[in-house]
Amino acid sequence: MRETIFIQQNRDKWGEFEDLLDDPRPDADKLSDLFIQVTDDLSYARTFYPRRSVRVYLNGLGQKVFFLIYKSRKPVWKKLSRFWTHQLPSLTWDSRKSLQLSFLIFTTATLIGLLSAHADPDFSESILGSSYVSMTEENIAKGDPMAVYKQHGEFNMFLGITLNNITVALYTFALGLVFAIGTIGILIRNGVMFGAFIHLFVKADLLKESLLTVMMHGTLELSSIVIAGAAGMTMGSGLVFPGSYSRMKSFQLSARRGINLLLGTLPLFVIAGFVESYFTRHTDAPDLLRAFFILACLAFVVFYFWWYPRYLARNGLLEKTEGTPAPESDKVIELDKIKSTGDIYYETFVIIRGLFGKVFWVCLAGTLFFCSGVFLTANYPPTDLFYFPDGLFGTLSAVPSFFKNPNHPFIYAFWILSIGGILTYLSRQWFKETSQPKKLSHLVLSSILLAGALGGFTLIESTALQLLMLLFLSPFVFITCYAMSLWGLNLAHSLGLASQFLRNSYAGITMLAFTLLLSGFLFFLLLDSGVTGFLVDTLSMNLNLEEETGIQLITIAYTGLSFLFLTLIISIWYFAFVLQFYSCLEINSAVGLMKKLENLATSHRIRGLERE
Repeated sequence: MRETIFIQQNRDKWGEFEDLLDDPRPDADKLSDLFIQVTDDLSYARTFYPRRSVRVYLNGLGQKVFFLIYKSRKPVWKKLSRFWTHQLPSLTWDSRKSLQLSFLIFTTATLIGLLSAHADPDFSESILGSSYVSMTEENIAKGDPMAVYKQHGEFNMFLGITLNNITVALYTFALGLVFAIGTIGILIRNGVMFGAFIHLFVKADLLKESLLTVMMHGTLELSSIVIAGAAGMTMGSGLVFPGSYSRMKSFQLSARRGINLLLGTLPLFVIAGFVESYFTRHTDAPDLLRAFFILACLAFVVFYFWWYPRYLARNGLLEKTEGTPAPESDKVIELDKIKSTGDIYYETFVIIRGLFGKVFWVCLAGTLFFCSGVFLTANYPPTDLFYFPDGLFGTLSAVPSFFKNPNHPFIYAFWILSIGGILTYLSRQWFKETSQPKKLSHLVLSSILLAGALGGFTLIESTALQLLMLLFLSPFVFITCYAMSLWGLNLAHSLGLASQFLRNSYAGITMLAFTLLLSGFLFFLLLDSGVTGFLVDTLSMNLNLEEETGIQLITIAYTGLSFLFLTLIISIWYFAFVLQFYSCLEINSAVGLMKKLENLATSHRIRGLERE
């Protein structure tokens, strides 16, 4: 058939299809029928008029369908609204036993702390610290028992308190990985501390004043700690009680539920920090007003986390929060598909699960190379090279010394060689798994550049700026280096491609980076737990070494563990941004969608022949 005749026969249909695409409320049945006919015409044009304008025109119609589909996706604010109105309450209902247990543990621990402080006058000092107890007693003697809330400026206090509370919540949640035992321990510790704190005012006959002041922010803050504890126990329950699933599959389900439940506490911590910084300090406010505010906060917590989930359950409005995951061995990861952050995050761990043996051993080899190279070539003992302070994120604070160390001028070279080698191996395994053989020189070059850039981020003195660069700039670096290894592009072309991806998918890429950054913090929280310290100290004592030698050994052990955890985190980041790369590629080129359209048109013609 001549092209002009083909156009004349179908132009009315194509025009009608265009009008339907422009209609804000098209007839769905008519649109579906015309869509199938147009895809048939597109396949015909590709076969007989591959270099003619009609093929370009019909291809443009297909792209319009593509953009219409993805333009009609729910906007972010609707997804957020759905999360807070249905998904989180449904998850709260499914985790109600963990919430009840967390509340019971915290309340019981609070009573234990209160009774213990009453029975032993020195108990409060051993729990809260002598300096804090002395400061509180001095404030009580001065007639301003709540002066601790007035010592700092509002904004600085808000930032410090909010970050501290979120850190405690992350710590509480992360220790759920230790079969939920760590989470229970943190709940008990915080409950005992709160009980001992209240006793300081009970014995001074200031219970009413302390509750009216502390519970202004404490209602939301303590509720959030209980919810974070429930999130940690929800995650840990998947390891302890796998049910009919394998332990890994059960953990995947419980971890996703726990993370979503933990996210529900973040706004509460922010609001609690704001109230504590700006309102709690006004102890001269009327008691009735403060009591009303406390009751309003309590009413919100009871309504949202207790009554509303039950209301949804009674009326059959709950959303399904868990499902049967595909077995890892059977999971097919489609690269030519646009994926959400959750899908990418889940599939990243599917990849890690499938390659775990190789990932772990190459990370361990890289760790041994780094540690042996650094310690053997240094002119200083390990304690002069690395310092790991006690407390939350103590090990994480020592990570910058892996790249910039005044007592070892060549440590950055050891970092690049070890991380570059790990990334080269991982990229080679990835391309082998996906049947995409690449030149080793391309893999080595891109891996060295990526390792150098990641190390370069931490050379900046400001911690806040380091986090911002990891959040906003690291995706750009990962995607650029992967493009270089995939296509052998030069650096300029790869940078341009990464820039284009970021422009078109900025929100999704940033959300993935934030999720990965949060996961990295959770990894390091495990190192700061008492379990890690107990194991290291036990090893040192059983070797029967001198005190100085034992201290050096502990430093070496923490260095190795920190570097190993860091390499595992980088491996997770690598595979996550590889999947993000292909999702961005599909958004920009729609190759996968075009293939599906062709297959749909082919299938329709075959069915038509069968009917005839």
